[in-house]
Amino acid sequence: MDPGDRSLRDLADLLEGAVSPAERSRLISALEHDPRAGARKLAERARRQDDKARRRDARWRAFCDPERRLREKGYTRVAGVDEAGRGPLAGPVYAAAVILPEGFIHHPLDDSKRMTPQARQKAYRAIMSAAVAHGTGVASVAEIDRHNILGAVHLAVRRALEAIDPPAEFALVDGRPLTSCPVPHLALVKGDSRSRVIAAASVIAKVERDDMMMELDREYPGYGFGKHKGYGTEEHRRAIGQLGPSPVHRRSFLRSGEQVELIPPTSRESAHEWGRRAEDLVAREYAERGYRIKHRRWRGGGGEIDLVCRRDDELVIVEIKAARGFSAGPPAGWLDRGQRKRLRSAATELLGQMQAGRGRLSVRFDLVGVVDSGSGPPRVTRMEGIEM
Repeated sequence: MDPGDRSLRDLADLLEGAVSPAERSRLISALEHDPRAGARKLAERARRQDDKARRRDARWRAFCDPERRLREKGYTRVAGVDEAGRGPLAGPVYAAAVILPEGFIHHPLDDSKRMTPQARQKAYRAIMSAAVAHGTGVASVAEIDRHNILGAVHLAVRRALEAIDPPAEFALVDGRPLTSCPVPHLALVKGDSRSRVIAAASVIAKVERDDMMMELDREYPGYGFGKHKGYGTEEHRRAIGQLGPSPVHRRSFLRSGEQVELIPPTSRESAHEWGRRAEDLVAREYAERGYRIKHRRWRGGGGEIDLVCRRDDELVIVEIKAARGFSAGPPAGWLDRGQRKRLRSAATELLGQMQAGRGRLSVRFDLVGVVDSGSGPPRVTRMEGIEM
């Protein structure tokens, strides 16, 4: 076919209606040599679209790999499991388990925390209409206070898996291994961004818990549950201070109407003492999430790293910024270009030492802002995977 005999509109239609990748590729190649600038632009746009589609398809294949490997071992019903509501001050914790058909595709599916509410709702509808089986498990506020949050999460997960019919033969679980599980399971760190069934479970748990928090907002007005879903925002803490805790607040997370402070404040502490207290608080948070603290205030390469944490083959380099007062602003603005350069240099030196003669590590930079407002516990804002 000579593209010169066709109008640009006809060529665009031909590209759109190509019956095979080979035919589309031949047409694009011909357009790239067309003397018309418009035809060459069509080819350029088509190449970009095809590259995007290839990346999208490759990402989805990788998303399905954990299930595929288990199917190759003979498991036909592989469930993804995830939870929502581990960190809020109020409301139950939810877990979901879901088995998807092998051919299920929903490219926007991702870790539910990285999806917009609208995208989560669309994914939720697609998942629920296609699922081979699904189940939701809930652990109440009373159970959270009785068993602690980790025990309550495991309880919710067990209930979610037991609700599946037909039952799962194997489970892929986000995070750390479970202490008890009704079926064999494999835990994947960051599983909700590595496995489609775990991501699907994260969407189910998040959407259904958010719906429950909307109901609790109507039942207990004034706390803003519909907006913050029970998390410890400034608005939420102010409401607790004014109204007192409601029946759905987690008493184990509260003290005198405020969030438990891991390290009690001291009177007239210096800026240096406040900085060390903030570092202690952040280190405890990472330790509670299953990380081993490898270094604190590591120096090298012309810079300093506040915190170095490791979990399996994942290394997290943490920069901690401590401030006082409500006017501190978001922590992203506290890290200037020079500080980023020194942090990169120190990280390069550290990784060179840690990886000598060993396997490669997955490295992530986190920025954590800790703000002391003068009343109540410090407010911690964690930004994971920032660009350096």
